[in-house]
Amino acid sequence: MVGFLIATHGGFARGILDSIELIAGKQERIDTISILHETSIDVFGKELTDKIVELDDGDGVVVFCDLLLASPYNQATMSYRALQGKHEYRIMSGANLPMILEALSGRMQDLGLDAISRMAQNAGKEGIQEFFEEFAKVSNTDMIQ
Repeated sequence: MVGFLIATHGGFARGILDSIELIAGKQERIDTISILHETSIDVFGKELTDKIVELDDGDGVVVFCDLLLASPYNQATMSYRALQGKHEYRIMSGANLPMILEALSGRMQDLGLDAISRMAQNAGKEGIQEFFEEFAKVSNTDMIQ
């Protein structure tokens, strides 16, 4: 089973996991890690690496980070060098609820690491919508029919 790690600044990761559990119930092989004001970057990096190892049962791990090229993301890339060949994982930025829920759906379908990553990326992008733009599309479609 593909594991999931949500790595963010502050309490964002825990909030995402709380929301996931509210919507989809308690999940297996999913964990969070947060960098806080008092967190040493070296300690954070080691803990992130340890969590990837812990979550990987052989099917790989998706690491969902809040920001591209920020500390959680950068530490995940640095962990890749340390774990190369031992643990397969994907690093995704822009973590949001739709992408992780879609990843859970892919995991329930027993899809592999790459398929789950693609699904999550697409859902993350598609989950960002502005109400009035979408309403206008629907309204225009209704007028045509």
